[in-house]
Amino acid sequence: MTTPPKTSTKALPPGAQRATSHDVARLAGVSQSTVSRVFRDGASVTQATRDRVEAAARQVNYRPSRAARALTSNRSGMIAVIATKPSHRAHPEVLYDLGEEIQAAGHRQLVFVLPEDRVDVATVHDILSYNVDGLISCAVLDDDAIEACHAARVPVVLFNRESPAMPVASISCDHGAGLHALFARLAAYGTPEITYLAGPAKSFVSASRLTGVREAAAAAGFAIATVLQGDYSFDFGRKAMTELGGSGVVPRILLAANDAMALGAIEACRRDLGLRVPEDVAIVGYDDVPQASWPSFELTTLHQPVRDMAAAAVSMATARMDVPEFQSEVRRLGATLRLRGSA
Repeated sequence: MTTPPKTSTKALPPGAQRATSHDVARLAGVSQSTVSRVFRDGASVTQATRDRVEAAARQVNYRPSRAARALTSNRSGMIAVIATKPSHRAHPEVLYDLGEEIQAAGHRQLVFVLPEDRVDVATVHDILSYNVDGLISCAVLDDDAIEACHAARVPVVLFNRESPAMPVASISCDHGAGLHALFARLAAYGTPEITYLAGPAKSFVSASRLTGVREAAAAAGFAIATVLQGDYSFDFGRKAMTELGGSGVVPRILLAANDAMALGAIEACRRDLGLRVPEDVAIVGYDDVPQASWPSFELTTLHQPVRDMAAAAVSMATARMDVPEFQSEVRRLGATLRLRGSA
């Protein structure tokens, strides 16, 4: 076994030039290529050599460069995630869940936050300039944007969105069974009319949920009497319910396109209108965010399996990184009704 030569190399003081693999190799008594293998995933190296190199790296405060490894492997180790203001309001836990799943898969999350629910090709070209290995989008990508990703050999996964015309993977939630169970429950309130708080007009999820609710309601003998377009916020839900009560038109059943607006409506009933929930107004949300189960709200809602959807999105993205041709794939996970005290 080669004995490393004694040297006076010490940990670099603050402000000193950053240590290099050459410094580590000299201290550990190995070649620079050996240092590279130690810090490259899956490379073959003996445990004794690994221990010696890692000890030397700690001594000189050496940190392997991800950029350098990306140049040699043609992989950045990053998966881009596009989030939007509407999507983050509807599903605030999505970024965290995606981040955990991406890290568990050995990658890093690079987040891009956009104001609208649609992404054009210019924005995608900017994202691709970071040499990302995959793209998970919580926004709608136009066809040119998807084509740009394919040309760069970057797989695309649409989260809670679908693009039937393009060869992409998508993961979304099937609300059919959950809505069927919900309307069976609401039949007990003896009215065929529902007031619905919708999300933003340009939101893909908002539009698809409104369509799904209309179809499920009609099949169950209900009608959507009033649709109020909102922004997924707690404040809008409270304001909308307060205005409905102030006008003398108090809905017997109020269904919101996400939990935040439903929670705002409950707050308005209790704080602003003196109404009881569910005795005077039955209120239902969408998503099942953590606050929905708080004792002060006890919100009945449709549970969307966001964590399972995040795991599926990352799995589909990583599986496509080495596939020469991208194929269409659509996965849908079912929503379930969470019955609590609000309806």
